[in-house]
Parts: sequence; structure tokens; C-alpha cells
Amino acid sequence: MMQNSRVGRALQATASTLVLAGLWQIASLFFPHYLFPPVTDVVKRAVDIVVSGPLLVEVLVTAARIFAGLLGAFVLGAFEVPLAVGPNYPPTLAEYALQATQNDVLAGERLAAACLLLTAVAAIALAVLAVRFAKDAQGD
Repeated sequence: MMQNSRVGRALQATASTLVLAGLWQIASLFFPHYLFPPVTDVVKRAVDIVVSGPLLVEVLVTAARIFAGLLGAFVLGAFEVPLAVGPNYPPTLAEYALQATQNDVLAGERLAAACLLLTAVAAIALAVLAVRFAKDAQGD
């Protein structure tokens, strides 16, 4: 019984990976190659990185830097910021939106929608700026 379950999960994982690779390959036909390179190019490059010692070391160093930065951000955000600003710091926009719907639902929904819309617009603006700066850094 357990062997059947493992085989089923392995087949499901394989099928979902193949579907994702197929969708990626289809996307590579319609989008620029810097957004969706063909799956064959991705596999070739991945094999080159694993086989080449210096490239693999560079990838591992970069991954370690990314994870160290994430860990530092999580620790800083979870412990230092609340300790620095105190327990009565202003709520986030999402928390403010939730609180707005707790009393008067009809009036609060408009306020909650406005808060969440403001958050979404800010996130989109930051993403656009990040892409613009990345293109400027590459010289495009």
C-alpha cells in the first residue's frame, strides 16, 4: 500500500514537472528569450554550471549570500523593528483594512478596499522601478 502511494506521488510530481516545462516552452515561443528562454537552453546551462567547478562555486556563494540576507531581514523584521518602535507602533495597511471591517461592515469595506488598493499600487510601482533600475544597470 505504501509503495503504491510513493509511486503515485512520484508520477504526480513527474507529470506536474513535465506540464510546467511544456508551458514554459510554449511561453518561450511568444515572449523574449530573456524572460522565457527555451527549456533546452535552461537544461544545457544548468548542466554546464554543475559540471564546471568555478561556476558551481559562484552559484553556491551567491545562494549563501541570498539566504544570509533573507535570514537577516527576517530577524531584523521579527525582533528589532517591533522592539525599536515599541508595542504601540502604527498598524500595517492590511491590519488597518481588517480593523476597518470589524465595526461597520458597509462603511469599512470601502476603507478596507482603498487600503488594499493603495498597497497593491505601491507594490506595482516598486516592481516597475526595480525593473527599470535593472535595465539601466544592464545598459538596455
